[in-house]
Amino acid sequence: MRTKPRQGVLRFVLYGWTNSVWCGIAVLIAIFVYSSLGSAIPTFRQDELLEMTEMEWFYWWPFLVLIAMLCVIIITVTLRQIPLRKMNAGVWMIHTGIITLALGSVYYFSTKVEGDVPVFRRRVVIQVPGAAEPASMVVRPGNHLAVSSGADEYHFSVQQVFPEWTIASGADEGKTAMMTWVEVVTPTQKFTRQLLAGYPQYTEDILPDRTRAKKTLGKPLVDETLTLSLDYEPQTDFYVMDSAAIYARDDGARRWIERPIEGLPHYHERIASYDDVYVPSDEAYPLRPIDLAISSVDAADPLAGYDVRVNSFLRYAFLETNWHDHGEQLNPVADVSLTAPASGGRADYQLVAFDAERRSAESGMLVFRWVESADELERMAASAEGRLTLRVKSDEAEVVVPIPADFEGKGADEAFTEIAGTPYAYRVRNVFHDLPTKSGGAPGSMVSVVTVEFKTPEGTFTRFVADRADATRDLTGDGSTADPDTRIETTYAPALRAIVTVVSGPGEVGTHALISDGEAITHSVLAMGQPVPIREGLTLTLRAMRTHAFEVSRPRIVPMAQRERNARETFSMIRVRISKGDWSRDQWLEFHRYPLESEQYAIRGRMAYSPVEIQLADGRAVELLFSRKRHPLPAPIALETFELATHTGGFTGETISIRDFISRLRFKTDAGWSEAVQMSSNYPASWGGFWYFQAEWDPPAEGHAGMNYTGLGVGNRNGVHIQLAGTCIAVIGMIYAFYYKPILRRRIQAAQRERAAAGRTADDELAMAAAENAERAVVASI
Repeated sequence: MRTKPRQGVLRFVLYGWTNSVWCGIAVLIAIFVYSSLGSAIPTFRQDELLEMTEMEWFYWWPFLVLIAMLCVIIITVTLRQIPLRKMNAGVWMIHTGIITLALGSVYYFSTKVEGDVPVFRRRVVIQVPGAAEPASMVVRPGNHLAVSSGADEYHFSVQQVFPEWTIASGADEGKTAMMTWVEVVTPTQKFTRQLLAGYPQYTEDILPDRTRAKKTLGKPLVDETLTLSLDYEPQTDFYVMDSAAIYARDDGARRWIERPIEGLPHYHERIASYDDVYVPSDEAYPLRPIDLAISSVDAADPLAGYDVRVNSFLRYAFLETNWHDHGEQLNPVADVSLTAPASGGRADYQLVAFDAERRSAESGMLVFRWVESADELERMAASAEGRLTLRVKSDEAEVVVPIPADFEGKGADEAFTEIAGTPYAYRVRNVFHDLPTKSGGAPGSMVSVVTVEFKTPEGTFTRFVADRADATRDLTGDGSTADPDTRIETTYAPALRAIVTVVSGPGEVGTHALISDGEAITHSVLAMGQPVPIREGLTLTLRAMRTHAFEVSRPRIVPMAQRERNARETFSMIRVRISKGDWSRDQWLEFHRYPLESEQYAIRGRMAYSPVEIQLADGRAVELLFSRKRHPLPAPIALETFELATHTGGFTGETISIRDFISRLRFKTDAGWSEAVQMSSNYPASWGGFWYFQAEWDPPAEGHAGMNYTGLGVGNRNGVHIQLAGTCIAVIGMIYAFYYKPILRRRIQAAQRERAAAGRTADDELAMAAAENAERAVVASI
């Protein structure tokens, strides 16, 4: 008896496994386990050692190797052990389908790109008189744009948007279109221009009293030299899911230049130093720095020549800014609190003297100011009303001019007022508050200025009288400024516009509270931690005073229990180091869902816009932003309309009342814009090798009706038809193997029996008949 020779181990390892059914079964089990770990137990692939998304997991080399091994085994076993004949056709089809499906899947995952992009419905195109190029502004409630033309400046703001306005008259009566109200402020007048998307013939102006210009002025437009129109706001790129990139641009530039980041973690914090972050006290975060080089891929990169690296990543954190003292420059910051002892209520404030926005609180009722001397403090405390003092030393004449807090500018036709006993006269033209100083004083300090025009025997000149003497300047005939004419001395103490003014100064000046009731001022010294009464039931307390303050911003990691489960990368951030030679700069960058071009596109809570500006070694200012990789669309995409299909009763504010979201898209071609292509939640649209689906929408919010943009999901489906063909082939093979093959087998067996029966002798037939009769007799006896 011959026995099958045993294969050697080396031979099996090299190629014997390719013809082993049991090896194929083992590979199938391995694929099942691998897939289960990646899909059913996502925390496994999200572990610190792996840090993989589902897409990365199923396109990782171990999975590809398993698929390749399975394909090789199937091919080898099929060719060597399963003869190609009618009975085995089902198995051949099943194996062919599996191979086709595997190849299609490899093609699908190797070329898969998916992401999203917001597409706004319209932008306002603005052409002001005398401007060489038109300006534009995205149609979003609250957007504002200033446009200059020579010495004139125009201001435009999107006042209101009606996404589905019904035309009430004319040839288009009953049709709906998006209506936009744009508030226009010209150098001479103010009005609102009404624009309808797709119907420029209905453009008209509304006057401040809400009457139509057509009825009041007899013409639809107040200023016919000013052109406003609505146009598409197309998008040329989308942003890839689960990707990372930093964007840079020179200060003042519009387009961001991308630097892709490869290998950035997804799920776990990677901290380089505990000095860089605030860590939760009850959780452990080991130091695990990273060092990812971010290479330049664009010749226009403003960071070209600089080495850019990521050394820290935080999955869920927010920047926390704290003030520290003993910086290099004077920058006064006061921590104060208002307390109502009876109720126990307390409000804390950080006031920054040299910051026009952060120097005040409670709508300007609480203000912090820095003075250079005790004399300046005394002038402020002398009267609640502003005072301009004019003194002519040669004639010993002095005039005190009241400057109220609500002073309104005077025109050029205002009469001069003589300074009695002198050959001089004056007139006050205007008052400006919180102007940054270009010279003198501390860096970042601000002044209040009153503009005074003087008439002298030689002519007239203008003086800018500041509340700080070293900032007062005279305007010369050529438009430059010079030191004040010494014949006329001027001082200015601005009105106290706030109820409480906290005043501090160097050395012995100390910190004080000036409390105004509109007529008189109560002057109190502020001692650290000692409450000062403001009015009955309310006190002011100085908590801290920093004269040379500087801000330190560090991320604070959010504890695991406080994190939103579906936040994804929304709250992530990276720390980059930018270096060149001996110069380097470390900077934390917060994640942005999109690298928006400007704040015009930003929507609170959905699309942030907060780029960071840094100064490079060569002195250039550059803006940085952390977001996702950019991928070009096959054609520019514009949003024609966005509609809500609702249940009976319309949109109630609840998502349950919405039946479908419908976007109509247009694609830019060589011949212009395409016909509108409809896309909805369950019916994606296709164009240029990509599929487009509804990813999100702009719901109504306080102050606007929403529906200003659509969230467009974009993705390709390369290889799907190959996968479908493989699946169909395999299913047909299964039907053949499990349903038709048994029928075929029975037919073959029946034919074999018939052939065997045809070859029997007469004696065989008699014997069979006798046997059958004997069997019937036995059964009958029972």
